[in-house]
Amino acid sequence: MIKINVQRLMKHIKDLSKFGHDPNGGVTRFPFTAEEREAKQYIVHLMKQIGLEIYEDEIGNLFGKRVGTDSALPSILIGSHLDTVKNGGMFDGALGVLAGIEILQTMMEQGIQTRHSISVAAFTDEEGVRFSTGMLGSRALTGELQEEELFQYKDENGISIADAMVQCGYNPKLVHRARRCSKEFKAFLELHIEQGKVLESEQAPVGIVTGIVGVKWLKVTIRGEEGHAGTTPMAMRKDPVTVAARLIDFVEQKAQQSDGLRATVGSIRVFPGSINVIPREVELFFDIRHLSWELICQMEDDIQMFLSACCNTKGMTFTVEATHELKPVSCSPVLIEAIQTAAKRTGTKFLMLPSGAAHDAMILASLTKIGMVFVRSKDGISHSPLEWSDADDIEAAANILLHALLDIAEAEKI
Repeated sequence: MIKINVQRLMKHIKDLSKFGHDPNGGVTRFPFTAEEREAKQYIVHLMKQIGLEIYEDEIGNLFGKRVGTDSALPSILIGSHLDTVKNGGMFDGALGVLAGIEILQTMMEQGIQTRHSISVAAFTDEEGVRFSTGMLGSRALTGELQEEELFQYKDENGISIADAMVQCGYNPKLVHRARRCSKEFKAFLELHIEQGKVLESEQAPVGIVTGIVGVKWLKVTIRGEEGHAGTTPMAMRKDPVTVAARLIDFVEQKAQQSDGLRATVGSIRVFPGSINVIPREVELFFDIRHLSWELICQMEDDIQMFLSACCNTKGMTFTVEATHELKPVSCSPVLIEAIQTAAKRTGTKFLMLPSGAAHDAMILASLTKIGMVFVRSKDGISHSPLEWSDADDIEAAANILLHALLDIAEAEKI
C-alpha cells in the first residue's frame, strides 16, 4: 500500500516552525509580515522541488498545482493556512499545507497520475488575530471579502489590512481578482489537528469531520448608574455587574441543557473599573457555537429576553450586538464516504465528529464540496507552544487523505 514519508513530513513541519519562532517558545507568524513571507518562500521551494505549477493571487493565497491528464476537468483543492496566533504551535494550519505537498510528492515518486489536477493551497490569514477578522484568503477566493474591509480593520499599531498588503507588494484594489468560480473545483479537502480532546479520549488517532459548527459573537452592553461603593445602599443601586453575573449563569445553564451547544464569555470590561466605585457600564463578549444555526440564534433571543426582564425591573438599559457570524456547514456525504473507505483500507481507527473550531473549509463550502480529516492533539492543546501531534497519528491521517484523494480524483461523479 502506498504511504507517505512521515519522517520527511515531520522535518518539513519542524523547518517551517523556524519562520516566526519565538525565543520564549512557540511560533508567531502573522499575515503580511516578513515571517510569513519567509514561510511562503520555503513552501515555494518545496513546491518547486516536485514540479508543481506555482501561483500566488491578489490576497496572497499560494497555490501549487500538479496537473492532471485532463485539463478540462475541475481541480481538487487541498491545504490549509500558514499564519498562527501569537506564540502558537507548529501544527495548526501548517500541517495541512505540508501534508498536501507530501502527498503530491508521494504521487510523483510512485509515478501516479490523476485525471483531475490537484492543487495545494496555503490560505492567507485564517486565524484573524492581527486584524481581528479572519479567513481573508478563503473569503477572497469565494468573493465574500469586500474591499472596504481591507481599509476598515486595523492591527494594534493602527496599520490597516490594506496598508499591510501594500507594504508586502500587494494591491488591495485588486483583491476582487482572487475570486474563483465553483466550476473550477471538484472538491476541497483539509487536513488539520483536532485542537480538542475528543479523539484522545476515545483513543482514536484520526477523526472524520461531519460538519463545522456555526459561530456567533455577541457584544452585550449593560448600563446602570455609577455610585460610591460605601454610601449607596444595596437596595438603591443600579449595578450592571450584578445583572452580568446573573446573565453568565443563565447562559451557562442554557448551554448545558442543549446538546452540543457551546457558550463562552471570553472577555469582560467594567467601567470605570475602580474597586470603590459601583460601575456605570459593563461589556461582555460571548462566543456561541453549534451545528444548528437555529439554536445559536435562539440563544441570542434568550439573552435578549433575560436582559429585558432584569434591566426593566432595575431601571437599567442594554444592547446586544452581533459582531461576527459564521453559519454552520456540513461536509459532503460523498467525501465523508471516500475518507471512511480510505480509513478502513489503511486499517486506521477513526471517529466521526463535528469541528468545534472554524476552518477555511467552512468558507470554501460555498464554492465546492468539502471534507476534513482531523489528527489527534496531545492533551487537546492548541494555540500554544505545547501543541503536539505524534508522527504515527500524522502518518495515519495523511495516508487516509492520500487514498481518499486518489479515489476522488478518479471518480466520475463527486
